[in-house]
Amino acid sequence: SAQDGATAAALIAGFSALGRIVMGHVGDRIGPAHTLILCQTISRILQMTFWPFTRKFASSLAFSSLFGFTSGGFVTLYPTSYIYGPEHLATVAGVMFSSFIPGTLVGPPIAGAILDKHTSVNGKINFLSVQIYGGCWMLALA
Repeated sequence: SAQDGATAAALIAGFSALGRIVMGHVGDRIGPAHTLILCQTISRILQMTFWPFTRKFASSLAFSSLFGFTSGGFVTLYPTSYIYGPEHLATVAGVMFSSFIPGTLVGPPIAGAILDKHTSVNGKINFLSVQIYGGCWMLALA
């Protein structure tokens, strides 16, 4: 339902906020690049092996929480001053976050077209193809 979707989205956002803080501290200890690779790897595994097999609402909430937590590290660790130096942080962050624009503009319409193709006449939606689509992009672009 729409309420269930809103709950899952709220969990992703909430755990992402927590993950940003925790992964920032982990990055201070083991290095930002290593922590970013760890976050990306766990997120990929979750998206390709856990999410497609969720059948119950509780397992969807578990996925949302875990994925939100690990994906929080993406935001925290990409524009780190450790790698490029604090004097270049604004420029590097701008370039890195601008690189997200093509995927942000093109990805959702493609996912919507895939969903339209996999929606039956009675309105039942098969999300597996979109889950695999998103997971393949996570695997390919890291």
